[in-house]
Amino acid sequence: MDLIYFSPVPWDSYTQRPHEFVKYLAESSPVEKILWVNPFPTRLPRANDFRRRPDLVSSKSKKKLPFLTVLNVPCFPLEPIPIIKHLNDLLWKNVKTQLLNFCLDSEDQLILGIGKPNRLGLWLLNHIETKITIYDRMDEFSQFYSGLSKIAMKSWEQQIIKRVNRVMVSAQHLASNISHLKSEISVVENGYDMISLPLPQKENVTSHEPIVLGYVGSIAEWFDWDLTIALANKNPDCIIRLIGPCFVRPPVLPDNVELREACPREEIIEQIRLFSIGIIPFKINPLSQGVDPIKFYEYRGLGKPVLSTQFGSMPDHAKQGGVVFFEETSLEECVSQSLSVSPTLLEVEQFRKASDWSTRFAKISTWIK
Repeated sequence: MDLIYFSPVPWDSYTQRPHEFVKYLAESSPVEKILWVNPFPTRLPRANDFRRRPDLVSSKSKKKLPFLTVLNVPCFPLEPIPIIKHLNDLLWKNVKTQLLNFCLDSEDQLILGIGKPNRLGLWLLNHIETKITIYDRMDEFSQFYSGLSKIAMKSWEQQIIKRVNRVMVSAQHLASNISHLKSEISVVENGYDMISLPLPQKENVTSHEPIVLGYVGSIAEWFDWDLTIALANKNPDCIIRLIGPCFVRPPVLPDNVELREACPREEIIEQIRLFSIGIIPFKINPLSQGVDPIKFYEYRGLGKPVLSTQFGSMPDHAKQGGVVFFEETSLEECVSQSLSVSPTLLEVEQFRKASDWSTRFAKISTWIK
């Protein structure tokens, strides 16, 4: 059995759900070859595309699977434009041949997975016959786009959902607005490779050590700067430490806010261990409502309490404890309230077991038998 996977993120990026999905299939099924298709432009250019983008850091310890090949797709950023988009078909001639040859070599023993809607993936879906086709809806992708790009993304996604025989989503919210397209949708929440995390350390905070409110991950249009600045101003004795690639121009920040560049996963883990509280100050909008943040699993897997806004899957996570919402407490009291819900070692152990990727993807094990 072989696998073609259209990924929403490059292989050489920070390990995320797509990497773990492919790893799970490789380890739990007789997959012999994997063709990982790196993402390519699916929207029209924006003005900020021409600004220097922050460097994305890969994991130092991530190893390429020996039977995995990465396919880079040449593409003009014209996909949403009718007629003109077919210029890419000329660029894709060799790519399509490579995809079809891979399918032929698989002799009908093929899994086709799509992690982000795109026209090339839809084309392949309509040109091959295979028993296992999977769409993993891990974001409200059209909310990232506008205009023609948004219309095109919605159209590709709807066609893919109707065509594949299996659909899974990372959050219940992502299932509700496509249920009219597919009757059976599996909710496979995000998780983490918990075995890779060190055991949480017992906090030893003295009066001489400042409380660190830490954030890891991308900082983009969904990040709430106003809330973060207000949090810093109301808690001047705390350090607000933001670590990750910044895709927007930050405002003037208070002195107790640190903005640090992205670093490898191994260093991120060590940084989180220094946090007193993990924060997720996201704006609440249609984009964030479909999000189940991986950083939540990093924070909780390392035994940190979480201070967050009530977006996406966070209200469901709060039912398990260890979460305080900005909306339900004052900025002056949120720090002490968060520290008061720090999970016990037993709670961390139970969380790790339930949230490991192997547990999450076990829900779809029957799909590939």
